[in-house]
Amino acid sequence: MEQPFQHHLPPPEWKQTDAIDRATGSTFRVNFQGDLPSYASSSSSSSSFDSLPHQVDDQAPDQEEETVLVFLHGAGHTGVSWTLPCIELGTLIGMTHDASPPALLMLAPDLPFHGQTKVVPNDGDMSMKRLVKELLSCLKACLQVDEEGEKGRKRRRSLTLVGHSVGGACAIRLAQEPGLAALGTLKGICVVDMVEGAAMASLSHMHDKLREVPQSFESVEAAIEWSLGAGH
Repeated sequence: MEQPFQHHLPPPEWKQTDAIDRATGSTFRVNFQGDLPSYASSSSSSSSFDSLPHQVDDQAPDQEEETVLVFLHGAGHTGVSWTLPCIELGTLIGMTHDASPPALLMLAPDLPFHGQTKVVPNDGDMSMKRLVKELLSCLKACLQVDEEGEKGRKRRRSLTLVGHSVGGACAIRLAQEPGLAALGTLKGICVVDMVEGAAMASLSHMHDKLREVPQSFESVEAAIEWSLGAGH
């Protein structure tokens, strides 16, 4: 019997939710470990939260700094591909299913036109400019509002971007976006297995690559075999 991967629940340490940009109606599937604000889902069910203005007093010395690690997958994959690396990283730094460092959050969204992310307009524009624009909207929807809303207490926030292949190219471009500063201070970028020229060139063939991804597999082993054979 075939096993559609989108129906497989992630491990309990690795949760999923949907972030909605109310301005455009785009919905971003976000895999995460750590604590999202109270208006976001803390289980594998979906929820939505707005993209609203964010103001942080970075000069306040008594504020606890929040660390956010953002993981961006490669072409043809989804945020789920970061599940095992993030769980292992969480184990190394003391995150567990029952207890996580209170100021640490790991996010791995499905890129635009990938997985369960649905961007508006759905016009097939996979230019780097569009990908970065949507990713910035995704992060704003995830991070900008705390449990008290816009008027609540805001913590200082540091960001680290981690990207694989095309995700690495997105991370580099995202780091240059002026709007990223509203979310926090960029502390680092980690790029995995990326030749930027090849990553950029692959964008024009992205639709073909996505069409090659099977909707289901006969077994987990078949999925692994396909993934290795597809050169991912």
